[in-house]
Amino acid sequence: LTRATLAGSCEDPQGREQSYTLWGPPDVDVEHGIINYLTPLGKALMGSRAGQRVRFDVDGAVRQLEIVRIEAAPLPTA
Repeated sequence: LTRATLAGSCEDPQGREQSYTLWGPPDVDVEHGIINYLTPLGKALMGSRAGQRVRFDVDGAVRQLEIVRIEAAPLPTA
């Protein structure tokens, strides 16, 4: 599992940091920052590094975010 912290998230155009954890499709929980690695944002984050800007398309609009950090996400607890 990977957690990416971004500046200027989709939901916060003021540039505050937000973290997303990349998981597979059955585990998505957007309200808790868990996104599918197959989404446009998930695909843009794959193979990226801190300090990079990623570009991705959402409903015909190109978005660009800066990666603040990428780290291993903690495993879920039962």
